[in-house]
Amino acid sequence: MLLRWIKGEENGEVVYRECAYDNIKRHALLNGMPMCHVQVINAGIADVDGHLPFYESETVSQHGFVDRGVGHPFRMCETWSMDSAMTYLGIDHIDYWKVDANASEYMVVRGLSDANLAKIRKLAMQYHHWVVDHDPTFKETWIGRLRDHGFTVYQGRSNEFGDFYIHAWRE
Repeated sequence: MLLRWIKGEENGEVVYRECAYDNIKRHALLNGMPMCHVQVINAGIADVDGHLPFYESETVSQHGFVDRGVGHPFRMCETWSMDSAMTYLGIDHIDYWKVDANASEYMVVRGLSDANLAKIRKLAMQYHHWVVDHDPTFKETWIGRLRDHGFTVYQGRSNEFGDFYIHAWRE
């Protein structure tokens, strides 16, 4: 199952949803996975159910819920907390959770209850250096929370810009 925000068509703009389907189909075919196991949801994961501005960036890989103060255009995006997503989609466990939210990682984590954290076996998260502008204690708080819930945690630096990653697992 894939859950990600996909920008919809508006005024003839590129339809990212179609690009996502094409990308998913290509990877499914390469890995021998039938498409019936994949669902694209047109919503973002944050700490609230509602709508938040989704900021565009100069590259397609840096769009997100965090305004980095450079005046990028945005559009409103439907958001779900991770708890709501798990409820809406009937997810009772997650074997491997991958999070890369372009400095919105703190929002994703705030929307995950301890009860649902207990349903996750492994996770990989890249968190971006901009996250400290919005939640200076994010890394320490999140790693502490993971360890308190029985995870073994490994952290490292992913690039020279100050982006980091966290891998956590429990047996």
